[in-house]
Amino acid sequence: PQPAAAAPAAAAAPPRPAEVRAGAEMLPIDAAIEIHRGSDGRPIHVRQVVEMALKRRLLRGDLPELIRLVRGAIVVDAREREAGGLRPRVRAAGGSSYQLADRRLEPELAQGERELGERAGRLSEATRQALLKRLGKLPPHAFEALMRLLMARLGLSAIELVKRGEGVAYFGGEREGPAIEGRRRRVLVGLRPGEAELSRRSVGELRAGLKARGYDEGLLLAAGRIGADALAELGAAGGAVAVHDADELASLCLRHGVGVMRRSVPVDVLDVDLLGDLAET
Repeated sequence: PQPAAAAPAAAAAPPRPAEVRAGAEMLPIDAAIEIHRGSDGRPIHVRQVVEMALKRRLLRGDLPELIRLVRGAIVVDAREREAGGLRPRVRAAGGSSYQLADRRLEPELAQGERELGERAGRLSEATRQALLKRLGKLPPHAFEALMRLLMARLGLSAIELVKRGEGVAYFGGEREGPAIEGRRRRVLVGLRPGEAELSRRSVGELRAGLKARGYDEGLLLAAGRIGADALAELGAAGGAVAVHDADELASLCLRHGVGVMRRSVPVDVLDVDLLGDLAET
C-alpha cells in the first residue's frame, strides 16, 4: 500500500482561487484545473484544454506555445506536490490527455485533501512573512552569518571576506558556470542588513567593486527594499549585478531552507491507483 504522505508547509502549492472572475488571466496550471473542474470528469486532451481556456479568456497567447506551457506546468505542479506529500491536482491519462487526480475520490476526501493543501500553503506564506520581518531586525553579525549559509546553498564556494564598511560587508566567492579564461566565475557579494531602503550608492559601490577587484558578477543580499534610484543604478549595471531585497530575499531563504525548518506531518491518503488496479484484475 501507498506510504503515509507528508504535507510540509514550505513545499505546498499555493491555494487555488475560490472563484474565477470572467476574463481573468490565470497561471497555466490554474487554467487547466479550472477547465477540468467544469468537465464531466473524463480525460481531456491538452490541446482542447488550451483552446477552451483561450475561449474563456483564462489564458492569452499563441496556441502551440500555450500547449507546451500547460503540459510543463502540469508536470512541474505534480512533482512539487508529490515532493511535499500532496496528491497531484492533475494526472496524465495517456495520449497527452489529462484529468483531475481527485475525481475517483469520495467528495469528502477530495475536499479534505484540497483544504490540507490550502492550509499548508497559507502556513508557508505566513512563515515567509515572519521571516521577512525578522530578517530586517537581525543585527549585522547575525544577518551576515545567515547570509553566508545562504551563499553556500546558492552554490558559492571559496567564500572569504573582502571588506567590511559602514552598514555593509563584502564577500568574494566562486561558482560553477560558463568558464572565463579557463577559471570558475568569481562573484562579489554585498550583504546589507537592516530595514533601510537600498540607495543608488548600495548598488553603485558593488558595481564599482567588480571592476576594481576583478570579479565577474555581483550579488546584493539586502533585508531592506530597493528604492527607485537603486533600481535605476541596477539598470545601468547591465546585468552584471543581481539584487535580492526584502520579499525576494525571504523567498530565497525559504526555498533553500535557510532560517526555516521543513516539517512533515504524516497523513493517510487513499491509494486509488492500487485499489483500482486490484479491482480490474
